Amino acid sequence: MAAHLVGLVAHYGYALIALFLFGEGLAIPFPTDTTVVTASALAARGHLSLLLVFVVSTLSTTAGTTAAFSPNPVGSPGRSTLTVKTKASTRRGTYTLRITGTSGSLVHQATATLIVR
Repeated sequence: MAAHLVGLVAHYGYALIALFLFGEGLAIPFPTDTTVVTASALAARGHLSLLLVFVVSTLSTTAGTTAAFSPNPVGSPGRSTLTVKTKASTRRGTYTLRITGTSGSLVHQATATLIVR
């Protein structure tokens, strides 16, 4: 199985990583952990780019995660609530959210922590 997976990742590369990770988000049982480790090993050998493995993995696993402000837009003075929804298959862990609000030349930034259990 491992040799077959190495061959698949070497042949299909980033597309296979994206397909497996996105598919896992749809509750399709793919060997995602093994796929990412295999891709990282291939990157270490110069067959793939480690940066692209990271980017594709990140984008594929966050597909389906949504964030929305309510109300949007906000009057002045005003408040808005950020709601973040994740998929049931989102990996457990702690994630840092960087939030930026702008109005003309005014910019306000905040950081929040999302904990998935």
